[in-house]
Amino acid sequence: MKRTITLTALAVIAATSLVFAGVDEGYPTEVSRYWPGIAIRPDAAVDNGSGQTYFFQGAHYWRWSNDPGRVDPGYPKTIAWGWPGIPNNLDAAVKASNNKIYFFKGGSYWRWNLATRRVDPGYPKAISAGWPGLPNNIDCAVRGSGTTLYFFDRGSYWGWDMSDDTMLPGYPRSMSDWPGLPIGAEAATDGGKPNKGYFFKEGWYWRWS
Repeated sequence: MKRTITLTALAVIAATSLVFAGVDEGYPTEVSRYWPGIAIRPDAAVDNGSGQTYFFQGAHYWRWSNDPGRVDPGYPKTIAWGWPGIPNNLDAAVKASNNKIYFFKGGSYWRWNLATRRVDPGYPKAISAGWPGLPNNIDCAVRGSGTTLYFFDRGSYWGWDMSDDTMLPGYPRSMSDWPGLPIGAEAATDGGKPNKGYFFKEGWYWRWS
């Protein structure tokens, strides 16, 4: 974070155990350089917590094995085949500490149950109902430390605490807290790596530590 960060922001960081520091040296770089075979401009990305990261673009998705770092054979596949009930052309996706994946599109969101591999009953729901204070049409989302999720939209970002399912105090905040990251990133994920964030835009990606 910036050295000039305010005392209010410092309190927020302490409360969420945020350990991000900045964009790693040598970034941004081409998506094709480190993630060969995935969509060059993914709409959304999410790690499943079991060693795999999923990238979504249009009506298709790619499954990436974090170790050894490659697209699994047989991909891409259609979202309708692998994620029944999840729409095409997603805005964002993020895995929460409750072992659920949340998908966002427009003003709606879907909750995916990793145990049943199905959308939970009663979804989709309105973002305004389930995530009060978050905007519609968010750009991307990424998991932070502990139970914290971060949502990005244009020049602002929001912190959400899944432990009590509420917005963290002091949000939204300016993207200036994330120096070096682009405004309007198209997808983001932690890629299964603690204290890392991968942000994708227009065929490039940024690694944040």
